[in-house]
Amino acid sequence: MYKNKNITIFLHLLVWLTLFSLPYLLSYSQDQELDRVKAHFWIPLFFSAIIFYFNYFVLIDRFLFPKKTLFFIVINIALIGLFLFLKEYIEDNYFQDILKKRLANTERTEPPFKMAMYIQLLSYLAPLFFSVALKSTKRWAKTEAERKEAANFKLKSELQHLHYQLQPHFFFNSLNNIYSLVDISPDQAKSSDSQFK
Repeated sequence: MYKNKNITIFLHLLVWLTLFSLPYLLSYSQDQELDRVKAHFWIPLFFSAIIFYFNYFVLIDRFLFPKKTLFFIVINIALIGLFLFLKEYIEDNYFQDILKKRLANTERTEPPFKMAMYIQLLSYLAPLFFSVALKSTKRWAKTEAERKEAANFKLKSELQHLHYQLQPHFFFNSLNNIYSLVDISPDQAKSSDSQFK
């Protein structure tokens, strides 16, 4: 169990490290500005990580599985809305130079604001869906393992019960009791064979 937890933590770290370094890996020969990478990649990824883990560790167990779906949806809409607002606020207030350079270099080739918001919304919905899928799969596997364990326990207890009934010592004692009853009370001896049925 402890080993599996370490492997899971390692895999999560590896995935997020890969995602955070992806802008550099994809633009190997291009000149990347650190501020641009922060504004367009790292901040949204940081928010995506919060959405993923907040849902994975808190919201899914507290609201989705106990069938409080409306609360789950409302909280996630508010969380995603907050992160969309924060991303725009951070870009507008802390990365103005990047926006000015981008507007100077492009001649209105940027997607419209609504389209950009839809793309960002989808990028925040992806970690939400992944967390729900992972948690549901984990829960299903746990339930299936518990069901199999219960079936095995039931089978073992039934086999043990049969084993106790079929022990030679049990038969010998029962037959000896019936044999002794034949001389004393034949009617009781006839009725005592019901324990073998």
